[in-house]
Amino acid sequence: MNKTERRCAGILEALNEEGRLQVAELAARCGVSLVTIRKDLTLLEERGLIRREQGCALLNEKTSMARRLTANYTAKCRLAEKAASLVEDGETVLIESGSCCILLAETLSRSRKNVTIVTNSVFMADYVGKRGYARIILLGGDYQPDSEAVVGPLTKMGAQTFHVRSFFCGTDGYRSGAGFTGDDHLRAETLRGMAASADRVVILAEGAKFSRPGVVSLFAPEEVSALVTDDNLDTRLRAEMEEQQIEVL
Repeated sequence: MNKTERRCAGILEALNEEGRLQVAELAARCGVSLVTIRKDLTLLEERGLIRREQGCALLNEKTSMARRLTANYTAKCRLAEKAASLVEDGETVLIESGSCCILLAETLSRSRKNVTIVTNSVFMADYVGKRGYARIILLGGDYQPDSEAVVGPLTKMGAQTFHVRSFFCGTDGYRSGAGFTGDDHLRAETLRGMAASADRVVILAEGAKFSRPGVVSLFAPEEVSALVTDDNLDTRLRAEMEEQQIEVL
C-alpha cells in the first residue's frame, strides 16, 4: 500500500474501534494536516466506506457489504496484495463477491495493466468499476441483497462463457478432512460453477475463518490450488492442507 492507502486503512481501523471520531483527532492520529486528512476522508467517502457528519467521520453502515469490507481492513488488504501477485498484466480473472475478493479487485485495478475482472459481485462492479482502471464484466443471475451479488443457474451459465487461469474466492469455514465450506447453498453452488471455468482455484480468507466448520460443502481439498491467508491459520490445518498439495501463502 502507498502512504495514502495506509492512512485510509488506519482511519478505517480507528473508526471500527471508536465508531465516530472528530476529523481533527484523525489528523492527529495519522500525523498529517487537516487538508490531507480531509482528502483521505473524501476518498473513503467516494468509495462508500465512511460518511461525515458535523466535523466527524463514521463508518457507512447502510449496506452489510460495506460493513464487512471495513472489518479487519488492513489484514484484508495484505491478503489482497499477496493474491494480486499471482495475476499478470493483461490477464482475465474470475473473482467472486467476498470482502477480501473485492479488495483484491481494487488492488488489481491499481497495480496491473489491462486486467479484465469477471465477477458476480454487483458491489464490486460499482466499487471498482466506476474508477475505470480495470475492465469489469458483471455476470447475471438472482440478486442477493445481503451480499450485493448474483447467484444461481444464470450466473453459472455466464461463467461458462469464459476460460481463465485463476478463480479467486472466499470461504466461510473449513472442515478437517472434507475441505472448504460455505453458509449459503446457492452461493456455494454458484462458486463451484464459476470454478469450473478456471484452471486453478485460489481461496482468500483470514485464518480465523478456519475455526468453524461451515454448513455446506464448497470445495474438496484436491479442488483448491492455493490458499492466501494470515498467521492465524492453525498450524495443524496448514500441515493438512499442504499434505493435500494446497500451496499456503
